[in-house]
Amino acid sequence: MKNVLIIDDNKDITELYKTILESAGHKCITVNDGKGGLEALQTKSFDLTLLDLAMPDMSGIDVLDIIKNDPNLKSSRILIITASSPTDAEMEKIR
Repeated sequence: MKNVLIIDDNKDITELYKTILESAGHKCITVNDGKGGLEALQTKSFDLTLLDLAMPDMSGIDVLDIIKNDPNLKSSRILIITASSPTDAEMEKIR
């Protein structure tokens, strides 16, 4: 069993991923904004984080920037999920 954090502003999407992953035996926590996602990452341990890029207020790109610059979080495993097409500038930040 893996602990998975799902960060996406769309509650239907987070619940869909949660249902699928929990049916495979994983434990999931869902968060519907970037700030809440960072708080979860800072307080709990996750084997994987599913992160949407296109979120209001604090985007997934913003979350990634903070994770990369935080020594306690930079080893986090992040899987990017998004329905939008990232710009070239966003792709550079992802790398």
